[in-house]
Amino acid sequence: KQESLKMGGNKETLKPQESERDVQSVPEQEVEYNVLTTSKQGNIKVVLYDGSLVWLNAGSELRYPNTFVENQRVVYLKGEAYFEVKKDSLHPFIVHTPHTNTKVLGTSFNVSAYEDEELTAITLVQGKVEVYNQNEKCILEPGWQAVSNNISEEMKKQQVNITSYV
Repeated sequence: KQESLKMGGNKETLKPQESERDVQSVPEQEVEYNVLTTSKQGNIKVVLYDGSLVWLNAGSELRYPNTFVENQRVVYLKGEAYFEVKKDSLHPFIVHTPHTNTKVLGTSFNVSAYEDEELTAITLVQGKVEVYNQNEKCILEPGWQAVSNNISEEMKKQQVNITSYV
């Protein structure tokens, strides 16, 4: 079951009482995913299993495992979220969106990947991330943004004022 929450702009930690069961087979282990969906006006703060924080913006969906398995931490995003990822050089953190993937080791960044928009934007606040789509890859430093065109798969990198995006 998907859980929606109207919060009128307030941010709070939410522990889902029920989650949509989405099981992925991993050798000798099943992975169960929680799916959180926000309303058009609300947002949610989520604490992941590894201690990383995610602020899920309005009209967004985050799919994340109860526990991370193997050698990476993977979540799936539709919409927009701000991430503060716990540093762990042995277990990269990967955010999959419908058109891009962002790989981090420990950092703060924003991902805007609404399905009905033509562009996906990843804005780096702190640390370093690697952003890639089907055709291109780029590495971002703080204050830089990668913008991927969801139709042409072209990506550009630009310096931005991060306060406008986070």
